[in-house]
Amino acid sequence: MCIKCDGYSDDEVMRGIDLAIRVYGFYIQGVIEDPDGPGNWAYTIGLTDFGLPELVLTDHSFTASMQLLNAVGRRLIAGESMAEAVSDLDCTLGPVHLDHLDRDLIVVWLEYYAEMRAEQLPPTASFFQLIPAASERRSSVDVPLTDLSRSC
Repeated sequence: MCIKCDGYSDDEVMRGIDLAIRVYGFYIQGVIEDPDGPGNWAYTIGLTDFGLPELVLTDHSFTASMQLLNAVGRRLIAGESMAEAVSDLDCTLGPVHLDHLDRDLIVVWLEYYAEMRAEQLPPTASFFQLIPAASERRSSVDVPLTDLSRSC
């Protein structure tokens, strides 16, 4: 699932992300520690270009993360407010503490904007965590959701 692991160069990876953003408006970067276990996370790259916050989802399968992040991202780009974008998805939004942004949470986002959009680097960007209701969380693992609102 990791194209870099499959031999693609850093430049090819960044160009692929850039193409996805130009076609779809944003890209979803997954970080998969265990396809079926806790510890996975995914985040958007490109919503910043619309003046919108980027989104992060933790502790879900990559497929579920893609579906939820795609749904919310598309709604935000279409002009829905943050509250409207999650209103019927049984989830809420929470802040992401700045400490997490200085660590490995959004490495590819940082690389993308530094390498592909250096001239257009956004002056500020914000990130919000999508927090699914307990009934929507992985039932196969009894692990608390990672809380990104707190300092590391």
